[in-house]
Amino acid sequence: MAGICIAVAGFGYLALGGIAGAVLFNCGLLAVVAYKLKLFTGTAGFIIKGELGQLGLILLGNIIGCLLVALLARVSPLPLQEAA
Repeated sequence: MAGICIAVAGFGYLALGGIAGAVLFNCGLLAVVAYKLKLFTGTAGFIIKGELGQLGLILLGNIIGCLLVALLARVSPLPLQEAA
């Protein structure tokens, strides 16, 4: 879910740009914090020695979530590739 939140926020940033896009991206980060989702970049620094497998699972989940939104962005009629 964290990967989806960040990817949707990035999609909004590319679609809107400017201040509105930056605010939307911050909303995605706030959603990760508010719902206590496991974002890889926020978990990697606090991993304990025996929980390395959990870190891999978090990374895999984040990648899958981002890829799902990326597939949706690819079929979007908005000119996102030029913005990226």
